[in-house]
Formats: sequence, C-alpha cells, structure tokens
Amino acid sequence: MLTNLENNPIVCITSQTDAICSKCPHNLQGICEAEKKVTGYDTEVLKRCGFKDGVVMPYLDFKKEVYEKILLLSKREEICGNC
Repeated sequence: MLTNLENNPIVCITSQTDAICSKCPHNLQGICEAEKKVTGYDTEVLKRCGFKDGVVMPYLDFKKEVYEKILLLSKREEICGNC
C-alpha cells in the first residue's frame, strides 16, 4: 500500500474505517473496536491540518501537511500519545 501512496494517488481523507484500517486487528469487518478513540485522533489531525472530513486531494499534499503541521512540530504525542 505504501508504494501505491508514493505514486501520489487522489485520496479521500476520512475519519471512518478505511483502506488503511484494513489490516488493523481492531477492525472487525469494517467496524473499529476502538472507534471512539481513533475518531478523536482523526478529528484532531483534520483540525490541525485544516481539512474537513471527506476532502479529496493528492496523497503527497496530505502527507506534506501532516508533516509540517504535526510531525515537524512534534505534535504527534499530543494527538495520539495514549495509543
């Protein structure tokens, strides 16, 4: 999947169970066991990056925003440090 993402496909940014969740052991037939916690993480990432749920964009644009607004500023621990 990561190789495909580096080809910069158009992706839909969502706070629901998606393709990235497909291999997660908490994904039970499309329903996340930890949905409340994960939705909180997703919502915070969307907010900090200035995205709305369901936005469609090139993957590398999304990756750049997450890097600049979360990872570069060492905000990952604030968002999902209890995971």
